[in-house]
Amino acid sequence: MKGQQGQYFEPILVWGPPFRTSQRGRGGRCYAAIRQFVNKEKAVAIPDYLICLNCEAACYVFEWKDDEVTEAYCELCTSEEIDQFLTQEDFDALIEA
Repeated sequence: MKGQQGQYFEPILVWGPPFRTSQRGRGGRCYAAIRQFVNKEKAVAIPDYLICLNCEAACYVFEWKDDEVTEAYCELCTSEEIDQFLTQEDFDALIEA
């Protein structure tokens, strides 16, 4: 979705603080939508999966931050070494080379 001045945003649902619904003190919680603005040039798609170089299996358990893998785990061969995981595009480029 497009916001002001060409910035893009994605809605995020967060668990809000308690609030009072009446003077009797019956409490509840609410969801709040927060807009997170992202500069279009800096927006990087997070991959759906990584490929483990040890067993060439698709791995869905990983953390992605600042356009790189920070943590990853292969459930098939139990590898946790970050340098042993590639995105699909990087893996295809490695195979073609």
